[in-house]
Amino acid sequence: MYSSNRLTKMVHNGANYRGTTFYTYRQAQVTRSNKKTTAYVYIRSANGRVAGWIWKGYLKAGKATVTNVSNKKVTFR
Repeated sequence: MYSSNRLTKMVHNGANYRGTTFYTYRQAQVTRSNKKTTAYVYIRSANGRVAGWIWKGYLKAGKATVTNVSNKKVTFR
């Protein structure tokens, strides 16, 4: 996840937030060097602590849920 819409500085790794619910606020179309356009979305976590711009293809609709709880180990879908 990037801190600004210029996509120059990474602030978070999306893989660390697999079980977190995010909400989208803005969307921007970015033209890459190969002349193809991609969509980046500004997202913020439900508690407001994590925010940034991320490629729309990394997102999945719906709320994050806990699927298995056993022996104090939590597995996310």
